[in-house]
Amino acid sequence: MMTELSLLLWQKFALSALIGLLVGLEREHTQQATERAFSFAGIRTFPLIALLGSTLAMISDHQPALFTFGFIGLMALLLIVYTVSTRHGDTGLTTEIAVLLVYLIGGLIYWDHIWLATALGVLVTGLLALRNTLHTLVARIEREDIYATLKFIIISAVVLPLLPNRTFDPLHVLNPFQLWLMVVFVSAISFSGYLAIKLFGRSRGIWITSLLGGVVSTTALTLSFAERSRAHPSLVRHLAAGIVIASSTMYLRVLVEVLAFNPSLAGEVWGRLLLPFAVGLVSSLYLWRTTSSDESIPSDFNNPFRLWPAIQIGLLFGAILFLTTLANQALGEIGTYLASFLSGLTKIDPITLSLSQMAGREITRQVAVQALLLATGANILGKIILLLLAGSAALRRQALLPLALMAASSLVVAAF
Repeated sequence: MMTELSLLLWQKFALSALIGLLVGLEREHTQQATERAFSFAGIRTFPLIALLGSTLAMISDHQPALFTFGFIGLMALLLIVYTVSTRHGDTGLTTEIAVLLVYLIGGLIYWDHIWLATALGVLVTGLLALRNTLHTLVARIEREDIYATLKFIIISAVVLPLLPNRTFDPLHVLNPFQLWLMVVFVSAISFSGYLAIKLFGRSRGIWITSLLGGVVSTTALTLSFAERSRAHPSLVRHLAAGIVIASSTMYLRVLVEVLAFNPSLAGEVWGRLLLPFAVGLVSSLYLWRTTSSDESIPSDFNNPFRLWPAIQIGLLFGAILFLTTLANQALGEIGTYLASFLSGLTKIDPITLSLSQMAGREITRQVAVQALLLATGANILGKIILLLLAGSAALRRQALLPLALMAASSLVVAAF
């Protein structure tokens, strides 16, 4: 028994030292890279601080106030260090705050909060290592982005918990909480893609714009590239590849949405989505050629999160859910297929979320899978229509065949 307890105790102290070593390694690397005149707490100090936290937490089993006194003493020491560092021109508090957190992490590990302590350690190290990246992101953020972020927090953390989690309609499918949860989820996907574009920038060219554009809005990207194909004929092949990449990403987006709201259905869907996704991926790789042009292809995306469009998504989702249920009751499976196809022509998210909710309840899982594949095929057909209306003749020659193959593969898999 004593051997097992001793082993567990040593494992806790080893984990504390390891997390401290991870943070200390980052701090040491940063201090050497910046060649600071004054440096404090590097690859040796941080593991010692983590071990100090664990040791005092263990002793606090007998002297409860000792861990608190240790924290206060460490703060006093850091105040002296900060005073000295300011004389050398270093006015930052990042390392000092990291020291306090590593001390607390050591205590959490001893008190068996292993996963929380590990997550905090990784998070602290990540925030420290991403200093330049985060500052770059801040430089690219506009005031509108801050307002959009606040709105997103409001709809997800304030509005959502206040909504009633029960149905109010005759068909028992319209649940305010579930409807708004869909709004939050779709907005989160678009918002994450937009932040990634802000983070990576637009100068990396078509490929990153296309990949992230598939997350934000494949329709917006297709329209943008179609218009640019008229002004940049030399880049038509790359624009075509970008449209196909974005359209392929749509299948991954659909899979993520199904996985979030009906994991068991996702197990039946992913294999069927694999064929059209593979067709799009192979086609884009075939189209892709390294360009010698230094001209970047900026996206025309604005911040995708605005309150009214988010509400429209919720209303559209509710309307599709209600009409699809009604069509299924009136016309059977044919009604579900018809509603899926018509909805998929313009927007894939509402019908995906609706089918995920209905599968296994209002409709069978097989019908849900077939209707979902039908909707994805219709969505690609919608992109083909956009190319026919807005793209140059050269772009249509390059992109129409891959898109047609993707749409056909979706419809064929749905049929069989």
